[in-house]
Amino acid sequence: MAAHASEETEEQEKEMERVLKATYYDFANPASFGGIKKLSKTTKVPYEKTKQFLSSQDPYSLHKGVRYKFLRRATLSYGINELWQCDLVDLKHLGKHNNGFRYLLTVIDVFSKYARVSALKMKTAEAVKNAFENLFQQAKPNNIQTDKGSEF
Repeated sequence: MAAHASEETEEQEKEMERVLKATYYDFANPASFGGIKKLSKTTKVPYEKTKQFLSSQDPYSLHKGVRYKFLRRATLSYGINELWQCDLVDLKHLGKHNNGFRYLLTVIDVFSKYARVSALKMKTAEAVKNAFENLFQQAKPNNIQTDKGSEF
């Protein structure tokens, strides 16, 4: 009797995998190449079984985004130009194509998400200071937040 129940369970497992595979790889099906929830709901196969199936499929595991979970400090801003966050983007490899401009000073207003960019040829404190002076002609922030780069 126990062997018979085991055979039924094994047959059910094979049937679930067949249904999952047929649905997942069927381009005409809206659940094809999708996520766990959608495939589970469409096929009516339990969530955990669907998750287990997808983790063994190359298209799903190769293209699934990686989730990074770590604590982030809250950034609060109470109005426009209250807080700007700044950093340099390194484009050394494109310098010869951009008339010698090898860096971008990026400035984002935290409240409005308005971005400003200034092209720089050198990554010196003097060059960054001049870029900030040009930006301050448009608007002035109450606070500026940067990383610990030597250019700041």
